[in-house]
Amino acid sequence: MNRSIAIGDIHGCLKTLVYLIEKEILLTKEDKLFLLGDYVNKGPDSKGVIDYLISLKKQNYQVECLRGNHDQLMLDAWKSDDKSENWILKGGDSTLRSFQCETISDIPSTYYSFLSATPFFVELENHFLIHAGFDFNANEIFEDTYSMLNIRDMNVDPSKIEGKKIIHGHVPVELEFLLGKMKSEWNEISIDTGCVYVDQPGKGYLTAMILDTYELFYVKNKDL
Repeated sequence: MNRSIAIGDIHGCLKTLVYLIEKEILLTKEDKLFLLGDYVNKGPDSKGVIDYLISLKKQNYQVECLRGNHDQLMLDAWKSDDKSENWILKGGDSTLRSFQCETISDIPSTYYSFLSATPFFVELENHFLIHAGFDFNANEIFEDTYSMLNIRDMNVDPSKIEGKKIIHGHVPVELEFLLGKMKSEWNEISIDTGCVYVDQPGKGYLTAMILDTYELFYVKNKDL
């Protein structure tokens, strides 16, 4: 069976990501895998996460990597020294350590190319996949890229998205909260179970959703 699969925020947790994909999901080349962003910052191996995703693509796995706000912070830091300090304060220091670099300018351009090629959202037959969500108060919700990366409170207007469900990350939720929400009616859901937040009760998991069946796979952090 060909599956469509979404995975929430990774934040440099390579071991957890690899275990989820290779031991739990058992990804095949017939599956379509969507990553909802935030590959970098906070966790120990941002470089390894990107390398792994690039490797999957080179092996002809069907992988689509969306952009997260932390990925955008890193792109902004590349473009402007003025933005570099903000990136460092929000976890960029761990990203630099993973590259064994002192400044972002020392990081190979391959990684800039990877992040800059990521789309802000993906539209499927029954779903919108996005990092944070849409601002339904905006006149043009599909042009407001800031909200796509950063919004935290969505009041979904189904008429603007043809009644499709929104699968997103960005807002870390407790695993039990997510499991409970799966049993109720919903039009948007966060599958970010705070992989990097191992010190917060109910969080510290990396979660994947099978979009065809809404089955969840989740792994306790193996990096921290």
